[in-house]
Amino acid sequence: MEYNTQIPYTPLHTGSFHFDAAFKKIIINYNFLGSSLRFRQGALIAENALNPWASHDFSVIYTTNNKFKIIAEANNIFNTPYEIIKYYPMPGFNYRLSIHLKLNSKK
Repeated sequence: MEYNTQIPYTPLHTGSFHFDAAFKKIIINYNFLGSSLRFRQGALIAENALNPWASHDFSVIYTTNNKFKIIAEANNIFNTPYEIIKYYPMPGFNYRLSIHLKLNSKK
C-alpha cells in the first residue's frame, strides 16, 4: 500500500439514514445504508474494485402493553446484489417475522 491511497475495503463515502414513525401501537422503521466504490487488498486497479451498493430495509412493529410484540421485517427490498468483501455476496431480498413475548419472572 502506498502513502495517501485508499485503504483496502474502506469506501471514500458511506452514508446511512434511519426513520421511525409511531402511531398508537404500531411503529414503522425505514433504514438506508450506502457505500461508494472501494478496493480489496492489493493495487487500486479495476480487477480489485468492489462496486458501490445501497440497501433499503423496512420493518413494522406491533406492540401491546410492553409484553407482546410482533415484528415484520423486509431487508434489501430492491434485491440489490452487492459484496462487502470480494467474492462473498450479501443476501438479496429477505424477510423475517418474529414474535416476542416478555414473561415476568418472580424470585
